Amino acid sequence: MIKEEHLLFAYGTLLDTEIQLAVFNSVKKLEADTLQNFEAGWVNEEETSYPAIQKAQGKSVPGAVMSLSPVELEKADEYEGPAYIRTICHVESGKEVWVYTAAPGKYRPGDSQ
Repeated sequence: MIKEEHLLFAYGTLLDTEIQLAVFNSVKKLEADTLQNFEAGWVNEEETSYPAIQKAQGKSVPGAVMSLSPVELEKADEYEGPAYIRTICHVESGKEVWVYTAAPGKYRPGDSQ
């Protein structure tokens, strides 16, 4: 059976409505949530830095959960590209969500670019 809805936890560029319009052709309803035991940092792609996360015990990342169709999830995969991997996690509210984490060797810690 094909899942009709996928929940995605976003913490970076996918929170931006202009990016959502470009990727999904619609603005998504966002529900604020937090991902525990991860920390925020960056990945560098083509001389630009983008938000990224990796596991880090005792830390947390604020963001939001959005609902995506299977086709929209594929579009999100294309948008994120090889610098990220999609994995299943549970956010603070208890929802099971997809989240994009930095691919191995791509993560750079820090609060600023």
